[in-house]
Amino acid sequence: MSRSPICADTTTRSGAVAGPAVVAMMVAFGAIATASLWVYWYYHSAPFVPLQRAISAEFPRSSPRVDAGQRKIHQGTPAEIWIIMRVEFDLESGDEKPLAAADRVKELVNEHLNKRQYETLHVRLYRGKPEQYIQKRDIDMPLRDVAPAEVLPKPGKVS
Repeated sequence: MSRSPICADTTTRSGAVAGPAVVAMMVAFGAIATASLWVYWYYHSAPFVPLQRAISAEFPRSSPRVDAGQRKIHQGTPAEIWIIMRVEFDLESGDEKPLAAADRVKELVNEHLNKRQYETLHVRLYRGKPEQYIQKRDIDMPLRDVAPAEVLPKPGKVS
């Protein structure tokens, strides 16, 4: 009498696990890992969804990404907000468009988040030209003051 494959033992005589059982364990592990990452990212980014939608409405096709927290685990370091977004205008022309965009983003942050939680706003603007380099510009602003935007590094090229 032969045993049905459904009722077959998953181990061989040498103690190794049979192939179908290994495949089933790998699929289960992949599903659990994917679900865990999805749940973590959902709850981590949920507070920033209204801000991301507001930035997308103000700057179409900007694909904003918003994140916040502390740079280091050390106690007492200031909480910061990082916003990365695509822009359509030239970042190396020297005009005021990047600073105006960053100031508008700061206004949106003040409308949608509790600004007392965070000290600094980091805005990274980038523009990708087809078949060319990526222009980027980093702008840091304090959230607790009404100071104008301060540009950290000069516009850079990323190859």
